Amino acid sequence: MDIKDSPLRIHLVLHSDNEGWIIEKIAIRLREQLSQLGVAVSLSREQRNDVDINHWMSYAFANVHHHTRATMQITHIDDPYKARLIKGELQQGVDMGICMSSDSVERLVHLGAPREKLCYVLPAHDGLVKSRRICIGITTNLYTDGRKRESFLLRLAKDINLDVFRFQIFGSGWDHIVSQLRSTGATVEFYPGSDDYQTDYACILSHIPEFDYYLYMGMDEG
Repeated sequence: MDIKDSPLRIHLVLHSDNEGWIIEKIAIRLREQLSQLGVAVSLSREQRNDVDINHWMSYAFANVHHHTRATMQITHIDDPYKARLIKGELQQGVDMGICMSSDSVERLVHLGAPREKLCYVLPAHDGLVKSRRICIGITTNLYTDGRKRESFLLRLAKDINLDVFRFQIFGSGWDHIVSQLRSTGATVEFYPGSDDYQTDYACILSHIPEFDYYLYMGMDEG
């Protein structure tokens, strides 16, 4: 699509100091995704005069005279000089500063930047990391006197949804607890054990590296 024929024309300004690393990657992703939305997108080191918006990939280089509407990406506000630069740019021609968190917005507002010219967009990722359940490991037998205080888990199952948790439970007597945990959305892998304690112990050892947390609720041994 020719940029002159698009209903919206955006130019990404990527200074040479930002090439070859994270900011360039963000610029390339923006160009890819905006193009899929029907926006005409161009990318170069200098701003253009024949577009609707020049978007500066780094606020550090947006302190220039602007010929069009202008926006800028804001990162790493870690000293007063940077905050003063951003405040001045927003007052002198940049229409919107796009931060990466609400915290950055509030920090800049606290330092005197105009709130109406600030927003934030949480940074995306490449989708390689998939969310998974938190693995809770339990390795104990239960007894009729309740000494392992498994009632805490029953109370927990009544109070909250456990669908973000995965339990690995090793030991006898957990059958009724397991059913309650599963009823509230938890995934439970139950290993009740056998008559061969050495095989059971080896099984426990092989699973311990999968635990995110080890849970023991008993009060014995202090």
